[in-house]
Amino acid sequence: MARLERKRVARAILVCVRSSFLTLLGAGALSLRRVVMLATAAGVILPAVFVGPLVAQESLRSDVQARIHALMAQYGSTLGAALVQPVWLADPVSAEGLLQSVMSNPDVVAIEVEDAALGAFLSKHKPSDVNDTLVRQVFPIVKDDKTIGTLAVTMTTRHVRSQLVAQATKLGLAIGFQLLLTLTILYFVFQRRLFQPVHARKKSER
Repeated sequence: MARLERKRVARAILVCVRSSFLTLLGAGALSLRRVVMLATAAGVILPAVFVGPLVAQESLRSDVQARIHALMAQYGSTLGAALVQPVWLADPVSAEGLLQSVMSNPDVVAIEVEDAALGAFLSKHKPSDVNDTLVRQVFPIVKDDKTIGTLAVTMTTRHVRSQLVAQATKLGLAIGFQLLLTLTILYFVFQRRLFQPVHARKKSER
C-alpha cells in the first residue's frame, strides 16, 4: 500500500510539473535558454528523484537480508561445531562462555540450544526494541552424522540497517553533487554552442 501511494504521489507531481511547463511555454513566459535548461534539468533530476529512492529501498532491503543471513550462517556453523561436545556430554556450563562471546555482538538478541533427547539445554537472551525487525534461524548440531541437538540464533537488523543507510546517504550525496556538476557543465556547453550563436544571429537580423 505504501509503495502504491508513493507511485500515485509521484504521478501527480509529474502531471503538475508537465502542466505547469506547458502553460508557461504556451504563454511565452519561458525563453529558449530556460526551456532548454528546464527540460535538461527535468531529464537529469526527475529519474533520480522518483526512481532512485525506489531502487535504493529495494537494494537496502536485499542487502540487509543478505548481510544478516551471512552472519547467521557464520554463527550457526562455528557455534554449532563448538557445541557438539557440551551437548553430547550434557554439560551446559562449558557452553556458557561460547554463547556469551556470541551474545557480545549487538546484532544477536537470542541464542537457544536444545538437546535432542533432553530438551532445553541452554539459552541466552537480551532485550530488543519493539520496533526491531528480528530474524531467527535454526541450525542442527551434528555428531557422527546424527543430529544431537539444535541451535537457534535470533538477530536484529537494526544495526546492519543503520550502517547501510549511512552508506546509502553518503552515496546519495555523491550522486547529488555529480548531478549538480553535470547540470553546470551542460549549462556552459549550451551557453557556448547554442545560446550565444542564436543570440548573435538574432542580433545580426535586426
